[in-house]
Amino acid sequence: TPMQWSSELNGGFTIGEPWMNTNKNCSEINVNDQQNDHSSILNYFRMMAEFRKTNEVLTYGSYQPIVETPDSLFLYFRENAKEKLLIVLNFSDQVVNLPDHVWAKISEQLAGNYTESGSPDKARAWEAIIYRCLI
Repeated sequence: TPMQWSSELNGGFTIGEPWMNTNKNCSEINVNDQQNDHSSILNYFRMMAEFRKTNEVLTYGSYQPIVETPDSLFLYFRENAKEKLLIVLNFSDQVVNLPDHVWAKISEQLAGNYTESGSPDKARAWEAIIYRCLI
């Protein structure tokens, strides 16, 4: 659907007739409303884009997938000579335990999509986390 810029007619995308229908939820989900909401998806995306730009290891570090994990988890390390990060992505609506050999290397949480940090040995429903690890 066209970008939902505001809660106005056609999501503020056009005053004319859009070639595609706009989503009916444009009054609740739109850029204008999300800009002022610190916890919005738009601002989370902006924060993560900036985080990636300021952490070279995410751009230039080696990629090391962790293959022995539950099906709903996508885990991998990004590492360079200076640091090692663990990326945890839980693609389920359930809490999932991280493998022992993975969470034992965690030093501190750097970013995540929940407001409060959780337990480093678990990933909450739909959680995305970046941890700094011991090298």
